Amino acid sequence: MIKKRILILGGSGFLGKCLVEKLAHFKYDITIINRGVTPIYYTKEVTQIIADRNERKNYNYILSKLSADIIFDLCAYTAVHTKDVIDIFIGKIEKFIHFSSASIYNSPLPLPVKETAIRVSDSHNTYAYGKVMCEKALEQYSSQELNWFSLRIPAIYGASDFTSREYAFYDAIISNKTIVLPEKGSYLLQNIHIDDISDICIDLLSTEQPGAQHLNISGSTFSLHQYLLIFTNILHKELCIKSIALNDPLFPSYHFNTYPYFITGSNLILDCTRVENLIHFKPKITLLEGLEKTIKNIPYYYDTEKKKYWNVPLYDK
Repeated sequence: MIKKRILILGGSGFLGKCLVEKLAHFKYDITIINRGVTPIYYTKEVTQIIADRNERKNYNYILSKLSADIIFDLCAYTAVHTKDVIDIFIGKIEKFIHFSSASIYNSPLPLPVKETAIRVSDSHNTYAYGKVMCEKALEQYSSQELNWFSLRIPAIYGASDFTSREYAFYDAIISNKTIVLPEKGSYLLQNIHIDDISDICIDLLSTEQPGAQHLNISGSTFSLHQYLLIFTNILHKELCIKSIALNDPLFPSYHFNTYPYFITGSNLILDCTRVENLIHFKPKITLLEGLEKTIKNIPYYYDTEKKKYWNVPLYDK
């Protein structure tokens, strides 16, 4: 039987590595393209091509020489990124799976947030706006022209994430620091465990349902306060927090723009009915199970520099 050829754009980061490992169990012919900056070690045979997407001419030339049945695009951040891939592969592939983000939704958020909700239109919100423009590039094509799926995902977590949100909280908690929480951390958020995302990708490969669809995907729903209680209980620590109101004059000084989880001041709950109907998806990993797995592995991957990717504000008594 001829192996399906899977091309992954990205593939060296946390999500990419986990996806490759999961796909490799199904005997696919896997090729990844990335910059080669992050060292990666796969347990299965994978073809790696080194190329930088920002060197557009060379990158597209390399793409034009490849063949694929399915493409996973993990690192498209502008409309040009998406358009270039479509121009090269349209009419030649079975499925195109784009990784978007729940950050594309514009505030204030309706509850629950459906795929039809208003998207970010402010170009100064660089990441979210870029993802919106990628989506708009996809929307130019019907499922007959390009069988695409765009996955709108909240924060992904799991073991071996070198820039993990959980690393940042872990560092504060094991050091017995007092964590500053906005508005008591009572509003609701969502994340999803890496195993659940990988399972969705496998299920999307086998579905015969037509694409040209945006899909909300989420796992556990929690408040930051609840999340930290679970976290500290796993570590057998006491939770030490200091609440601060969003309108407190000191709020900007805590740099919540790089807080590990979104500081919106309102609930962020995705309506996942569409993906449930499409592939019967239900998250398998609870927040407790996911955090236990993640925290167990942190000492093996702990890097004091990488944890600085996120900011956990601490209260100096």
